[in-house]
Amino acid sequence: MHTKFNREELELITQRDWFELKALASAKTIQLLEEVASLCNISEIVIPIDFTKGYKITKGENLNGFPFYVLDLPKLDTSNAILSIRVLIWWGHEVTVRGLF
Repeated sequence: MHTKFNREELELITQRDWFELKALASAKTIQLLEEVASLCNISEIVIPIDFTKGYKITKGENLNGFPFYVLDLPKLDTSNAILSIRVLIWWGHEVTVRGLF
């Protein structure tokens, strides 16, 4: 076996605090995305859109090496256009909101 960890790597994988903190931050990230999804059901929106079909939250650990969370709001399908809204929280990078037409 030739794989060897350096001191910094060993310290990282043996520190419980970091993993516990990441788990708490992950739970809060999901809660935030759920709150964003619930705001989309407000009837006072200028263009009322029915998002009652639900939403989908996905997560991953490796978007170019960093964890990420995605909120996909369901599509609004009219005779002329399809609209989908995506929120991406990419740890260590950015938060983006995109309307996909």
